[in-house]
Amino acid sequence: MASILSKKLFVLLIGSITLLSFILFFFSDEFIFKGGEQGIQPELLQTESSKELREECPDINIIIDRLTYSQPSWQELECYQPKVSRLPYHEKFFAIGIGSEAFGKTPDIPTLYFNTLEKYRQRFGFYNSNPSLSLITIAPPYVYDDTKEVLKAPLIRAPEYHDRKLRATIAMYIKQKLQYGHVFVFSGYYPPNQNIGTENKTLEEFKKWFIDVYLKEKAIEARVAEKWGFEYFNPLPVEIERWLTPSYLPGPLNGLSNEEIEELGQWVIDKAAEETRKYFNGKLILSRYPFYKHRPDMSLSPEPNWETLDMRNYDLVGFSLIPECDLETTKRFAEEQLNYYAKLSAQQNIPWGLGELDVWEERYTICGQNFERVEPLIWQELLNILRKTDPQPSFALFFVRNQVNPVNINTEAFNLILNYTKSR
Repeated sequence: MASILSKKLFVLLIGSITLLSFILFFFSDEFIFKGGEQGIQPELLQTESSKELREECPDINIIIDRLTYSQPSWQELECYQPKVSRLPYHEKFFAIGIGSEAFGKTPDIPTLYFNTLEKYRQRFGFYNSNPSLSLITIAPPYVYDDTKEVLKAPLIRAPEYHDRKLRATIAMYIKQKLQYGHVFVFSGYYPPNQNIGTENKTLEEFKKWFIDVYLKEKAIEARVAEKWGFEYFNPLPVEIERWLTPSYLPGPLNGLSNEEIEELGQWVIDKAAEETRKYFNGKLILSRYPFYKHRPDMSLSPEPNWETLDMRNYDLVGFSLIPECDLETTKRFAEEQLNYYAKLSAQQNIPWGLGELDVWEERYTICGQNFERVEPLIWQELLNILRKTDPQPSFALFFVRNQVNPVNINTEAFNLILNYTKSR
């Protein structure tokens, strides 16, 4: 709509630790989730507030200070539950994500995150708008205690660690929601280049794994997100096209035709929406990365096109855009993709946005580009194209690279994006 109720800017600070958590998780297929003492306690997943709330909650700042090494119990968090609630939905919201090597060079990610968030607020004041964030990817723990190996997906196979990560997620959520009043997207991403449940499985075996393992994990997370008042929920571990890209389908699944892969993708997103809506009453976001046409000159060119995918079981669709190489290639690719996204959303009458727009240095230096010089030109071109799409996006998450600690938010790329968000 032309009249905008409010401009929403949510800040997602994810860097190398996101990649670390993207490398998360994998275990044996023999595990069957049983809950119990290691899993989330069932009574804490009820949507009703506890009848015996503590008079005084433990200091959330102390909880955050020790979060990397010690996650709070659900009982410690419970008294905060009545203090946080789902906020009104807004017609448009935008975000700036800071991708920084700094996040991978300190063991205390939560403290660095909140320090950077406060620095951002002091510099820009959020322009009277709301940052928001999906915290599970940057919430500890990050490794198994005994082996120090990075956690593997799906975490439900190690319910103690899944539970700990959820408790840390809620602790960070409480602090940010109470301090800033932000809206939130709950999303637990898996590695985009791994075989997520597809390794050496037949079609029926994959579907059984999806129902018996993956959907059980999403059900737990959806109940937590509902109890604690998250506004949005993304039930997929990665964009559906990247999940089922033929090159990521080893074994029997690799023999599926494009039509069969699209049918499987439709089944996956429908089942994910059906299961999470049993427990979550907020808005569902579908993650997608369809290509307008196969691009042999682009390194991430999945087949098939997925043009007939029915998205109407979701409230919003978040498309990804990851350009590369040089300014001319970026311009051509972005024009084709963004107009294609707008067309798909208009056909099904579903609001669309950019769940991820990444401009990463390495994707341009591989083509011999001087990134310091070309970065602002790339962002200017991308934002100009975005302004011309019809219909316009309802939301966007922009990722800006930043390799320093503390994070430098005084760059030309930042200013270009902020000017764009202020004008929406």
